[in-house]
Amino acid sequence: MRRSPTRIKTMARNLAVWILGLAIFATMDGVGHAASPTDPDWPCIQPKVPQISAGQMWNGPPVDAVGETWRDDPAISDLAQKLAARRTTSRVIAGGVRSVCRTTQ
Repeated sequence: MRRSPTRIKTMARNLAVWILGLAIFATMDGVGHAASPTDPDWPCIQPKVPQISAGQMWNGPPVDAVGETWRDDPAISDLAQKLAARRTTSRVIAGGVRSVCRTTQ
């Protein structure tokens, strides 16, 4: 039974992938690259907090001044209403965001 050249190439490619996978697997050590269990400060304690403020995530200018001022801008207010509607498509959202970004710069 004679095999076609494309079939032979496919088989060779599959064999090469298996050999590469086995080589990678063989070179991996069984232990993960985690910190030593003798280090008392690892892993650091991360207590769960019920709520975080914007200042804990944002390192830019203060956001307190922004507050509710976005409601005063009719373009942003209209866009926010469109974004809140579940029936709004992603194409409409992208166009609205581009439009507001162009007008507010």
